[in-house]
Amino acid sequence: VTRSLLRQFGQTTVINDLDKMLRQMYEFLAAVIRPDRTFPQLNDGFILWDAERLGEIANVSGWHDIEYIASGGSVGSEPDFCSQSFPNAGFHIMRSDWGNDARYLIADTGPYGGPHGHEDKLSFEAFAYGAPFIVDPGSYTYDSRDKFRDYFVGSSGHNTVLVDGKSQIRRWVDSHMVPAVHDTSHGWWASNDVCDFASGQYDEGYADFTLLRLAGVSPERDVVHRRDFVFAKPDYWVIVDHLSATRMHDYSFLFHLAPDVVVDNRDGTSAILRSKANDARMVLKALIDDDIEVTVVVGEESPIQGWYSPDHHRKCPAPTVEFKVSGASTLRVPWLLFPLPAGEDPLNVRVISSQSELAQGNEFVISHDQKRDTFRVD
Repeated sequence: VTRSLLRQFGQTTVINDLDKMLRQMYEFLAAVIRPDRTFPQLNDGFILWDAERLGEIANVSGWHDIEYIASGGSVGSEPDFCSQSFPNAGFHIMRSDWGNDARYLIADTGPYGGPHGHEDKLSFEAFAYGAPFIVDPGSYTYDSRDKFRDYFVGSSGHNTVLVDGKSQIRRWVDSHMVPAVHDTSHGWWASNDVCDFASGQYDEGYADFTLLRLAGVSPERDVVHRRDFVFAKPDYWVIVDHLSATRMHDYSFLFHLAPDVVVDNRDGTSAILRSKANDARMVLKALIDDDIEVTVVVGEESPIQGWYSPDHHRKCPAPTVEFKVSGASTLRVPWLLFPLPAGEDPLNVRVISSQSELAQGNEFVISHDQKRDTFRVD
C-alpha cells in the first residue's frame, strides 16, 4: 500500500530507497530460512508464516532469486549467494545448497536483543538431509509468572554452555534492554569454496537466571567462552569451544534436539542422533580424551529441561543431550557434527587424533568414504 501511494504521487526517489530497504529485509529472511522452508525461532521471534508468503512477495517484487528459495527451486532463478553472514546482527548461515537435503547451520554471535532477547549467545541450529537435528526450543510464553518462561529465555533452553549450572545473564544490563542500532560487526566471518568460518565470544558473566535482577546478586565473571564454527563444505561441521578461567568450574554443553529426533547410541564422548521421520542421522562427538559425562534429558520439570515449543503456549517433550566436564579451568573442546542420509552407517565416520607440536594443539583426521580432511586446533 505504501509503495502504491508513493508511486501515485510520483515519489520515485523514495520508492527506490524503500525498495532497497525491503529487499535487504527479505534477503535476510531468505538467507536464514531452513531447508524445509520454515524459519528458526530466534529470541522471541515467532514467525507464524511460512515460505509461501515470502514467495508471493518475491514474485510481486520481481525478486526471482528469493522466489526460487521460497519455492524450493520450482520457480525463479537460483541465487548467487548460499552461505551468508549478517555481522551487524551476528547471524551466520552455513549452507551447502538450496535443496531440501541441504546441510544448514545458523550460528548466533550477536548482541542481546532487548526485552525480547534470549540468553543464547553462541547458540546454533543444524539441519541436514531433510531433518531438523539441533534446534532452538522456541519461546512458549511471555507470562513471567509461568515457570517455563525462565527456561525458554535462559541459557538452559539453548545450545550453548552452562558454567556451574548457571546461565548467561545479559538481560540484567540496562543498556542491553535498549540496544543501539549501528554498523558494528558482532563476531568474525570468512567464507570460500572449501569452508565457512564463524566465531564469537561471551564474556559478560554467569548467574542463576531470573528475568529481573535480584538485589545483591552479581554475575560471576571468571569464565570467557569463545566458540568457533567451521563448515567443511558440503558435508559436516567442526565446532570448537574455548573456555578460559582462573578457577575450577563445571561446564555443561547443551544440544537441544527436535522432538522427533532420538539418541540411538551414546558413549563417553559421542551420541548418534536419528530422525524418526526419515532415518537421517548425525554423529555428535566431542573430540577430547578428558572424562566427560553424557546424559539425555526429556521432559523434566525439576529442574526444567528437555522441552520444545512450536508455537505460542504450546510445548512438548524433546531430548536434550548434555555433555558435562567437571572440575576444569581453561578447557578446549572440539566437536564433530557429521550428518548422514538414511542408510549410511555412522561407523563409516572415523576420527584419528594426535598432538601436533607444530600447531601446539590437537590434530584430527576426519574421514568418510574416500574423503579425508585434516584439522589443526591451535
